[in-house]
Amino acid sequence: MTFNGYPRFTLMAITQPEADLIMHGSRRLQSFVLHVHSS
Repeated sequence: MTFNGYPRFTLMAITQPEADLIMHGSRRLQSFVLHVHSS
């Protein structure tokens, strides 16, 4: 199983603050991409 292209063991290896940063960053990236494509 992969999550946003990362192997599951990679997610398990990082700490929770880093996971939150990655999730926040990926959401910002997705919203940015959607904004660019919709304009």
